[in-house]
Amino acid sequence: MIANSVLRAAGYSHFTQKVSPQLSTASLHGLQLGAVGVYETLCSRNKRQFDVRDSNGELITNYLTVQSSTANKRTMFASFLDMTNVNKICGEHGLIFRDRITFVDEWTVRLTGRVIPNGKENNGNIRNGHPVVSRYDERKKGLQARTNVWVDRFLDSGMTKAQVKTLAETSGTAKKQIEEKVKPLRKDVKAKQTSQTDLSRKVAYGGGTYEGLRTARESLREARRALIPCEESLQQQRQLSYCYNKMAKAAETCKDGQSSGPSTSTSTPSVPTWEQPAVEDFCEYLDLTQLAEGSTNNRAVVYGGTDYGVCKMSETVGMTEAELQRHINRYYQLHSDSTDNQGMDLDQSRAMKPKTITADLLNDVSHTKAMLVRRQRRLEDNVGVKQAMQDVSEASKTVNLSMTMKTIDAAQAVRRNARSTLREFEWSGTQRKAKHHQQLQTTRAISKICAEERRFVQKSYNQDQESASTQSQLDPIDGWCQECSQHHISHGPEELKYRHPQQCPKPAPHMMPVMFIGAAGTGVGSRIGGHNRRGGTKLRKEHSRYCPVAVTDEFNTSKLCVECYQRLQYAKSSRIVKGKIQTVRVKGAQECVNPDCESVRRGHTIRARDTNSAAAIAIAGASTILHPEKKRLPPFSRDLPLPTTTTTTTPH
Repeated sequence: MIANSVLRAAGYSHFTQKVSPQLSTASLHGLQLGAVGVYETLCSRNKRQFDVRDSNGELITNYLTVQSSTANKRTMFASFLDMTNVNKICGEHGLIFRDRITFVDEWTVRLTGRVIPNGKENNGNIRNGHPVVSRYDERKKGLQARTNVWVDRFLDSGMTKAQVKTLAETSGTAKKQIEEKVKPLRKDVKAKQTSQTDLSRKVAYGGGTYEGLRTARESLREARRALIPCEESLQQQRQLSYCYNKMAKAAETCKDGQSSGPSTSTSTPSVPTWEQPAVEDFCEYLDLTQLAEGSTNNRAVVYGGTDYGVCKMSETVGMTEAELQRHINRYYQLHSDSTDNQGMDLDQSRAMKPKTITADLLNDVSHTKAMLVRRQRRLEDNVGVKQAMQDVSEASKTVNLSMTMKTIDAAQAVRRNARSTLREFEWSGTQRKAKHHQQLQTTRAISKICAEERRFVQKSYNQDQESASTQSQLDPIDGWCQECSQHHISHGPEELKYRHPQQCPKPAPHMMPVMFIGAAGTGVGSRIGGHNRRGGTKLRKEHSRYCPVAVTDEFNTSKLCVECYQRLQYAKSSRIVKGKIQTVRVKGAQECVNPDCESVRRGHTIRARDTNSAAAIAIAGASTILHPEKKRLPPFSRDLPLPTTTTTTTPH
């Protein structure tokens, strides 16, 4: 309590700790029951309890007998459940029942089982692709368990402690020299940027000339051309200095003769096929060879990059393999020794339109707002429950701000007095049925939204002109197709009206989307408040049931331009702040200031931050998967070459 008071006085109230647990009365906690739990609940020695006999016909009198064999566990469940239906339900979902259930309410009982491997059969149950075992989760646990990464890297380098220490000192000195060279260039750019801003304002209000503004812009471009190479070399030197310093610290903890430990993550790749595409894994371990070999005139693979955020649940862009190859080859052409870059295929780059999923969209599709309105109406009719909620809310605030145990006891007494009233309302048949219905609606809404997101990625595939010309044109009024003799109708979950496609969808090729999803988190639990969250892992899991999901490292994906691979900066805007015109940064938009960037030449200097990040995630993941040695594109790679080895990069 003293520590909480100090934090609140210092302005860090969000770091305070709860003195006592405060459970929500609206939460329904499930009861997990294994074979022993079923015995202790229904077969104890109290009156009106059941007697169960084991496979030998002997009476089960204690829980140790239940635990003694698997047959007794099955006998315990078979005494109260129809095991034929239980095994049938589990088999339909690709599971083998593992003698454990979770009782939620009278409408919901969850069965726990083990996933049947692909293509395997167990008692007549054949795996149908659902659910999917995530190899990403398994590898992630192994990576989190590794605490000696830099120790292994030092031991693999083959250098001595003195050599690593010398390299750390040398790289630190080189970094300081580059920083001294960059400082005057940054000041020059900042001064010319300020001059250009002032001139643009004068021109807008008729106090300047366009000739002076044009001269200021050209001067700023030349200053940035001189600064960008120095900034790039400084960034590389900082990475080297960081790597050597980490290795030097790790070398101090190593013993003589110590060898690097084995890797905790298996190197077995995940291989999705057209028959079994449901895979979730790191992009470094995903092998798309069979998908590529199975691509024919009626099959194609498309790629989508997804960036999870705080304001938006997800932002997705779709790209074809040809577009990804152009982006990858563009990097190598821009960073090649040759100064002739006229052969680059830059005109075919298209503006990327994202698919956005927000919490409000999920609320609308799942009818969550309507359920909350109905609940509020029931509260208005029940004055006693509404007053009890207000009392509990005030008591919770008192507990958080209390200074003595007496105050906490008084607040907890208020909560105990209101407990029965709130439970009668929250656990009533009407409210529990509404919650169960809402869970089903949310599950269906997530499935619809994810299916629409995959269809959006599939639309990025541009068909050849020959195949497009052979498709039957539909009537724009009613969507009548003469080839199929029927109407074609399509619509998305967020659309209120039905629409008709322009061409018959049947001759279109079957497209398999490969979703590259960032591994930096879903925004849930962020300290940035003011945004409704509905989870992000559910979206990834839903995609992994139908298509390959490649979890991609988001290193530098929100910092680099996908056209020139140079650093981006926040877009700036003029705002009136306290009666004065000031230049502020727009956090949701980014600007490329490289004068030699193709997007800058075309006038597309500013782009949405999440859209650029989603495209960069797709490029980073595709560069890893398409490379024969699974090497990531250098600007998105965390790995630096070891000091004793030399590496060369070649285009994919």
